[in-house]
Amino acid sequence: MRTAIVGGGAAGFFLAVNLKEMCPLMEVCIFEKSQKVLAKVEVSGGGRCNCTNSFAAVTDLQQVYPRGHRLLKRLFNGFGPRDAYEWFERHGVPLVTQLDNCVFPKAQDAHAIIDCFLTMARRQEVTIKPHANVSSLEALKDFDFVCVTTGGQPRLAGLQWLADLGHEIIPPVPSLFT
Repeated sequence: MRTAIVGGGAAGFFLAVNLKEMCPLMEVCIFEKSQKVLAKVEVSGGGRCNCTNSFAAVTDLQQVYPRGHRLLKRLFNGFGPRDAYEWFERHGVPLVTQLDNCVFPKAQDAHAIIDCFLTMARRQEVTIKPHANVSSLEALKDFDFVCVTTGGQPRLAGLQWLADLGHEIIPPVPSLFT
């Protein structure tokens, strides 16, 4: 069985590593359109990578996620901030929670997260194909499963190939603001 993951960011790597942990015999290949994988991870949190939040002070998700609180609440029942914290620690990335409830690598460097993902992917023999722009399923016809983890897409044209397959595309909007 073979799985193609379109998108070489945090979501794509997280999926690849977990998929290989659950199904070690699964062949997994990450396709990233740019030359560099995990580029947004490197700059997130001012280069420190705010990998989750403790949500300790949040009593209602609508306060912090007004557009997606219902969905997020359901998703958190399956895998929440505490699970994310434990996952990174279990995979060799000590974390620290700041006073504002933001969680960062103890090293205060996004490369701790990047190195974790890359090390795990290498160890589990995940194939990584940078500079591989996927714009149709034809390029992935040899795969049994296809997962799209492209994250933010500033232009609707970048999602057109998914619309052509019959998926409803909701115009993307930023979820976080500086």
